[in-house]
Amino acid sequence: MIRKPLSITSVQLGDAAASRISAWRQNLTALASDGIAGVSESDFLGCELRAAATVAALAELERMLRELLVATADEVNSASVKVRDLVPALRGLASQAQFQAIAESSKSDQHWEGRQLVTRLELSEEIARLPVRSSSTPQPPLDGRTIRAAHLQRLWTVLGLPEQAIPRAPLEVSLNALSTLRNDIAHGNAPIGELFHPDVPGKSARQIEAHLENLERLIDHVALAFHEYGKSRLYRISA
Repeated sequence: MIRKPLSITSVQLGDAAASRISAWRQNLTALASDGIAGVSESDFLGCELRAAATVAALAELERMLRELLVATADEVNSASVKVRDLVPALRGLASQAQFQAIAESSKSDQHWEGRQLVTRLELSEEIARLPVRSSSTPQPPLDGRTIRAAHLQRLWTVLGLPEQAIPRAPLEVSLNALSTLRNDIAHGNAPIGELFHPDVPGKSARQIEAHLENLERLIDHVALAFHEYGKSRLYRISA
């Protein structure tokens, strides 16, 4: 399979995720306006539709971020960049294997050898290798948990992405609200009927649709940041 540049892959991933979330938004809008025959917000299908939209939207974000990290690793690894030529923030991810070995080693000598190695990354002549696709563990630096604002902040810090991780406060509010609700649904913290009871604030079809709209905007922002990261080769000290 021919590898596409990160600048192209990022836009395609963002468009695909935003398109699927938009489809869920259309269903929620129809639900809110009694536009789905035989279904109301308060009945079984109305609650299940809101739950499904929440879980699906967060799954789209998680998949997009994972694939963006894999595409970034492919781009950097194929560029044969020396570790010293990476932006300082990214050198830690390029040394993931060494950090993992230090954490797992029970020998004090290896601990100190590893520590000396990672303190000289700015001098390293080794060709950088970012973690490739992982099928058994979360894609570093993700941790396998439901995506929240803190995960995006971590990506921006570790990769050195341009601009801010979350450009506007309402986007962060919506992401964290959806993440909390998604966990309540997935872990069965309360019956679906209770989670989406009419007396529970903030979980109507219109309110969830508004959160998904903000999530779409956030996805567009993330995709464009990775697009610029690849296009301008911002992973290097000098492009």
